[in-house]
Amino acid sequence: MFNLFKKTKKIFSPMSGKTIPIEKVEDEVFAQKMLGTGIAIVPSEGKLCAPFDAEVVQVFETRHSYTLRASDGLEVLIHIGINTVELAGEGFESYVKEGQKVNSGEILGKVDLVFLKKKGYCVHTPIVFVNGDNFEFDFKYLDTKIGQTLVATYYRK
Repeated sequence: MFNLFKKTKKIFSPMSGKTIPIEKVEDEVFAQKMLGTGIAIVPSEGKLCAPFDAEVVQVFETRHSYTLRASDGLEVLIHIGINTVELAGEGFESYVKEGQKVNSGEILGKVDLVFLKKKGYCVHTPIVFVNGDNFEFDFKYLDTKIGQTLVATYYRK
């Protein structure tokens, strides 16, 4: 439960779609929280944006995965689709580079969801807080609009 005296921070939806519990992602590594706690999005469109003000820590060479760090140290891994690394970047575009500062809502990249689905890939997009043990989260499960819908609040323990 949230401590009323702690200042909570906001995490906005990095994609339009619907949030689901991470345990429902069609991949055991994510569903069993082996990489950390989080939430997932079933995206309805292919734009990806920063869920909060952050530094881009990593853009995977295949452009299917991004790691961001907030000023308070919270790190998030956004992994577009399941097993999409196999596509070697096909169907993905990135507009940011490592070390770049981004504002909440700023576009990070795009994915062709129709292409992924035609190739047989699940488009579930895990939003994993890799150092989440240091934070307390309150996730929201709802329909989302990119950069506008609040999907979680958090504070440092």
